Amino acid sequence: MDVALARPVTQLPTGSSWAYEIRVDGHRTVLWRTEDIVRLQSRTGRDVTALWMDLAVAAAHLPPGVILDGEAVVYVADDGNARISFEAAQSRALSRPCRARELADRHPATYVVFDVLAHPAAGFADLRPRPYAERHQILLDVLTDVGRRSCRCGRPRTWTRPCSCSRRSKAPA
Repeated sequence: MDVALARPVTQLPTGSSWAYEIRVDGHRTVLWRTEDIVRLQSRTGRDVTALWMDLAVAAAHLPPGVILDGEAVVYVADDGNARISFEAAQSRALSRPCRARELADRHPATYVVFDVLAHPAAGFADLRPRPYAERHQILLDVLTDVGRRSCRCGRPRTWTRPCSCSRRSKAPA
C-alpha cells in the first residue's frame, strides 16, 4: 500500500487545510491488522514483522482490517532522560529476528502513528482518498478504543517476558 512521503520544500505551505506532524527518528512502517495476524512492512514493502514483534503483539488488539502508517521508534535513557534513538531503531531494523528479540527486551519499540489508511468499520476499505481531518478523527477513535493493554496484575504485556502471574493458577477458595 502506497503511503504519503515527506518532501523538502523551500517554504512551508499556509492555510487552514494544512496539518503538520513532528519528525521522529525511526523506521517508517505500515501496520496491517488482518483477521488472523498483524503484519508490519517497511516503506519498500519488505515484511519486517519478526524485527518488530513487540509492536505486532500490541497491535493484535486493533480491529481487523485496520491499516496504520507510522514509525517504529526506540527510546533509550541517557542520564535518566528518555530520547528517541535512531541508532537503536537502526540496530533493530538491520538485525536478525533472534537479535531483534534481545534488543526488544532491553528497549521495547513504540509505534508513532501518523495516519489510518484503512478501517472497514469506518465505512471505507481504503481511507486514503478521504479528507485528512476525517482520517485523523477515525485514527483517534481507533486508538481510543484500543487503550493501553496490560496483564490482570497491571503490568504491561510484552512478547519477550510474559508476566509471571499469567503462569500461576489460583487455588480454589
